[in-house]
Amino acid sequence: GANAITVYMAWHLIDFRDISNPFVGGLAAHLDPLHGELLQSLGALAAIWLIAWAMYRKRIFVRV
Repeated sequence: GANAITVYMAWHLIDFRDISNPFVGGLAAHLDPLHGELLQSLGALAAIWLIAWAMYRKRIFVRV
């Protein structure tokens, strides 16, 4: 897919759970540990997906 290598490298270099924490951290703190961790992971996935989507919309493609 488009920018798949960029997403793969970004996922390993940047902690997207820290990025999603301001958005879902409050709710995740009120859930049990399993569901709270799942919510933070889904928030991290949403953050990386939004970055990839924005890159696609602006026609930014990183090639190796």
